[in-house]
Amino acid sequence: MAANVPTACRNTRYGCGGTCFPELGHTYCSSCEAANAKEQAAAKPQPAQVLRWPKSGERDRVDKFYHTSEWERFSKTCRSCNPLCQLIVDGVQCRFPSAEVHHLASPRADWQRRMDPANVVCLCPEHHPKSVGEASNSVREYVPTKFILGAIYHHPKHEPLKQGEVRILANGIARIG
Repeated sequence: MAANVPTACRNTRYGCGGTCFPELGHTYCSSCEAANAKEQAAAKPQPAQVLRWPKSGERDRVDKFYHTSEWERFSKTCRSCNPLCQLIVDGVQCRFPSAEVHHLASPRADWQRRMDPANVVCLCPEHHPKSVGEASNSVREYVPTKFILGAIYHHPKHEPLKQGEVRILANGIARIG
């Protein structure tokens, strides 16, 4: 077995005269190793902090709703019935696991449909938009949402509106192209 030959510490900034053992995976002496670990940790970019609430600190009823046990149960049920992301990409359903429930019509726009399985789709984190609700000009397609007792809810394809075209939706909301 080869002997572990000590070498000089790699830390030259502070004029350290310590020794280390590269064969054992150490390139710094024991006193410099801890300092180097702290420097490397501080140099790593920190993930951006996501604000859960508006900067003013005020929460509207939709923000509060997303933190209720009612929503947690509904969301968990939706995800268990739809374990794969429901987005259709290039004619094929995404194969990543669903992790988030997305409202097609925002609860801010239509409060009554906030717990309607026909108004939600389960998506993987990559395909979940940051906005609440689907954009009016969205052309995204989804597979039908499955729910308890075998219920299946189909989602209509969004046809792009022509310039100046007005479309009245089933819930009474008008879309203008």
